[in-house]
Amino acid sequence: MKLEQALKLHQRGDISAAQRICREIIELNPNDFNGWHLLGLTYYQQGDLKSAIELITKSISFNAHYAPAYFNLGCVLQDSNYWFRALESYDKAIGIEAGYELAYLKRIEILVKLNQMSNALACCNQLITLKSDYHLAFYKRAEIHLMLNNPYDAILDYEKSIELQLNFIEGHFSLANAFFDLRKFDLALIHYQKAIAIDSNYDFLFGFYIQAKMKMCLWEEISEELLLFEKKLSENRWVTFPFIPLNLFDRPNLHQQVATAYVKKKYSNTYIPILPSSINNKKKIRIGYFSADFRIHPTSQLIVEILRSHDRSQFEVYGLSYGPENNDSTKQYISTVFDKFIEVASMSDEQIVQLSKDLGIDIAIDLCGHTQYARTGVFMTRCAPVQINYLVYPGTIGSNAVDYIMGDTTVIHEENQEFFSEKKIYLPRCYVTHDSKNIIPESKLSRRDFGLANNAFIFCCFNSPFKILPKTFDIWMRILKSVEGSMLWLLLDNPFAVSNLLKEAQFRGVDPSRLVFAKRMDLDQHLARHRLADLFLDTLPYNAHTTANDSLWSGLPVLTLIGQSFASRVAASLLKAIELPELICHTQAEYEIKAIELALNPQKLADLKRRLASNKSKTPLFDGPQITRNIESAYLRVYKRYQEGLVPEDVFVSA
Repeated sequence: MKLEQALKLHQRGDISAAQRICREIIELNPNDFNGWHLLGLTYYQQGDLKSAIELITKSISFNAHYAPAYFNLGCVLQDSNYWFRALESYDKAIGIEAGYELAYLKRIEILVKLNQMSNALACCNQLITLKSDYHLAFYKRAEIHLMLNNPYDAILDYEKSIELQLNFIEGHFSLANAFFDLRKFDLALIHYQKAIAIDSNYDFLFGFYIQAKMKMCLWEEISEELLLFEKKLSENRWVTFPFIPLNLFDRPNLHQQVATAYVKKKYSNTYIPILPSSINNKKKIRIGYFSADFRIHPTSQLIVEILRSHDRSQFEVYGLSYGPENNDSTKQYISTVFDKFIEVASMSDEQIVQLSKDLGIDIAIDLCGHTQYARTGVFMTRCAPVQINYLVYPGTIGSNAVDYIMGDTTVIHEENQEFFSEKKIYLPRCYVTHDSKNIIPESKLSRRDFGLANNAFIFCCFNSPFKILPKTFDIWMRILKSVEGSMLWLLLDNPFAVSNLLKEAQFRGVDPSRLVFAKRMDLDQHLARHRLADLFLDTLPYNAHTTANDSLWSGLPVLTLIGQSFASRVAASLLKAIELPELICHTQAEYEIKAIELALNPQKLADLKRRLASNKSKTPLFDGPQITRNIESAYLRVYKRYQEGLVPEDVFVSA
């Protein structure tokens, strides 16, 4: 009777009353395992993990054959980060009750956490053998297949989980994500829509749905959907991954809000404050560059010059790589530029943190931020005394666990600087450079090779299509109408985007044949073909970043529209550094007028191209060694503050 009363109080959340009844039960019968067990659960509910472990363990001493007690003990041990003890406890629960599905699921969770993927897969298979109609078993196996880079096996299991549980929103959402990663955007969209029909506010769902539509340039109802998306974000709903709003809304306050909420939700209670160093006798500062993109990727293209130029008399340079498995030519090369290059993709976040500490990394550079394959958890638990967000993610991480963001006074300006959780490092002129070894070959490529008319004025934009918003496309179509015979050269990213953009052009009264799509090519040939175009038209609010850098390096002027957020000001930073500020527009009307003016005034455009060619060698943008010296100056200053026990503060590096 008393036990039932205690259980009801426990379930109702009246913990202190439940504890009082449990103690009365134990006082009447000190060997009552139910009383001890429930008392342990109440302490678990209060967050007193140590007491919960002691009390549930005591209950087991009175009844060693009660599977739920071992399961609950495993849960408390797991929450206490006693992974192996938790596994033992789940094993005992399964030993008593062979079909204890929740114990299997928790075992799988820990094995994945420990990166024991083959054991996790075997555990899934055991559970499926026991419970062939259990949808979560197939779902968990699908998740592991994805981690093992077996996407098609994952899809089969996701589909099976949905077959077994028709309104299984996690199954639809994860299946959509798997199709998205395989670039099957149409199939992804179907399952995002099915998930939305079940729960439109499901965590991160709406953002991925919007991203799939933007990838496809599928703009039906997009205006209304973007208004709804912005409303959901403003209400602090968990509807997106932080990267997605950067492309859609020029609102740095919103970007910070989303990033901060994401970090709090996913990495709660993991921040470890910076501590003064007790060791002050190192001859060199150890810099760790952490990235998933040490491969054929824009990140490698932008960082390699800095890695080569580092002063080895002051710095040791480490690369920690956790990206997809590959051994492409870029990875083979970039691994040789570091003093030490380590593959850590198979390690858990905790193992990477420990490795970083064992290596004595002094300053950790996050080259991912909130992008695909990021390991943000490594930085939330502090892998180095000083941590810096640099180069890749054009916005705040959303946590002061990352001490600094490195940029310049253009991308981080007076009106947006309050919307960064990090302290700022302001590099002079520009924060990014280019790989000087990207020599553009003499090319026999002609316009005819790409379907471009010889006598036409060629506007181009090699940004990913997801950056093209309908308002931008409206401007581009008006420009084409104003410049007779002109053509727009775009990146061929996926067939859905091509088909939809052609339809959108026709809808706006522009002959679709005036849009030409460029297939992906090796970098040297891609750089060479820029010279066949006349003017690069930038996107807003997410500018061309590496693509603008490539364009200027190739000698092709970039016309940009500057905004308020970091992502919307990168091209302007590049143009200022190469001393072509007249290509920076401040309104859509100015952008449209200037594009038309340059197309209709060949002499003015030719003068711009001559200045661009001349400035390339005498302005700061492509002076990689000097930019590296600026960065090193910043490293020395922030590390000195750390050694002196001072908290981070904004740093201005002088030219």
